[in-house]
Amino acid sequence: MIVTLANWKGGVGKTTLAYHIAHYLAEQGENVLAVDLDPQGSLTYTMIGKFSHGVVNFFLKERPISQCVTNISGRLSLLGGAEDTGDLRAWFQVTGRGFESLEKLRQIAPGRAWIVIDTSPSQAVNMDGKIMDPLNASALYQSDYVLCPAQPEQLSLVGLAVMVDSIAALRKAGSDVQFMGVIPTMYDIRNAEHPMHLKRLIAEYGKLVFPGVPDAIDVARSPAFGQPVWEFAASGKAAILGENIGFVKVVAEKRYDEILGLHIVGPHATELIGVGSAALAGELTVEELSRTILAHPTLHETIHEAAEGVHGMTIHI
Repeated sequence: MIVTLANWKGGVGKTTLAYHIAHYLAEQGENVLAVDLDPQGSLTYTMIGKFSHGVVNFFLKERPISQCVTNISGRLSLLGGAEDTGDLRAWFQVTGRGFESLEKLRQIAPGRAWIVIDTSPSQAVNMDGKIMDPLNASALYQSDYVLCPAQPEQLSLVGLAVMVDSIAALRKAGSDVQFMGVIPTMYDIRNAEHPMHLKRLIAEYGKLVFPGVPDAIDVARSPAFGQPVWEFAASGKAAILGENIGFVKVVAEKRYDEILGLHIVGPHATELIGVGSAALAGELTVEELSRTILAHPTLHETIHEAAEGVHGMTIHI
């Protein structure tokens, strides 16, 4: 399944959304390849902290995919990009081989349940069917679905309309791509325009409008720390302190559920040791620890969350 995130308007959260979708699918046990077709290389830099020439090496230099991808986790890998991704766009413009070249994604798709593509903010195809951006047009043409992030603001909605027209034009040209829907991003109920434009979206696209992503700083900041937002913001106190790097893990005996130990890594870990020591001294089970009341917001909540996680009962992760 190839899903491309696209909008003619920039700054609508395409990269952040692509990052989170790829991570979520991988955490659900799916094999995922994230592809960065934006010459800015934002998705690449977000995922690995540097730029990569994987896209050019794979599509332009025709190297094996195994030599071009970067492993992010067990089920998530990245075909990264950099400024030279723009060379690929120019090559497509000159040769007209964009649709053919991007078809290579379908050749590698069987080994990956999902391919998530991040694109640059540009018009792929105009209303007359003329290709304006051969790189984006090729990505859309070879996709199964296109998902459009859009801020509930005028210019962003214009960009959304342009993208929907591009999809229609590509379908006329023979593509099977479908419009998956629109995700309202950076939604702020305090902004009078946002509820108004959200109503417009729902009136025009109906059930194709997904639940919105709020204008929350954690959503934008979490990728910079190498974590999806559901991990980054799991501890309210850690978010308040601005110290979200770390984890707590409870190790337990499977048969009797007795706690054998705790791994506590991160800032203020010494403040949490007392709770772990008490649990071990009292020979508590995981269930008993998970029933313990730990005040909110405190870092000690992470121990409670970790205990619940032993049985797959976490709330915030």
